[in-house]
Amino acid sequence: MPRKKVRRAIKEIKDIVERVPNEGKTAVLEQVLEEARKEPDRRPGAVIAGAKVPWNLHDWDKMDGVVTFTPDETIKFTLNGVSRQFIAGVEGVFPKAFVDTYNRRKKILMTPVKSLPDFGFESQVTLGGGALPSD
Repeated sequence: MPRKKVRRAIKEIKDIVERVPNEGKTAVLEQVLEEARKEPDRRPGAVIAGAKVPWNLHDWDKMDGVVTFTPDETIKFTLNGVSRQFIAGVEGVFPKAFVDTYNRRKKILMTPVKSLPDFGFESQVTLGGGALPSD
């Protein structure tokens, strides 16, 4: 935690303690110390002292587990700041979330486009110097 934030937090605690009557200060201080001793939430994406906890590869492994997978194309995926390189034809152990993303991408790319929306203008696509016939 940066020094400026620590100083601010200490000042806030002192201000709170000063407002408590003398007979209750011990209980308040014990409560503040108990809260300070608690381990902060260090799950990826959690906010500690105004900063998000970054993801790492081990977080992905623990979250969904890992699978053995052989991709059929070379591509790099980045999920929440963590990158993995898939190399065509090379078997590897990858976090399941990365393999699922790879498979969803492949499915989307392989799905034929049924029709394009009509934007109210004619196609300007030309091949071999002639216009494509319209249906």
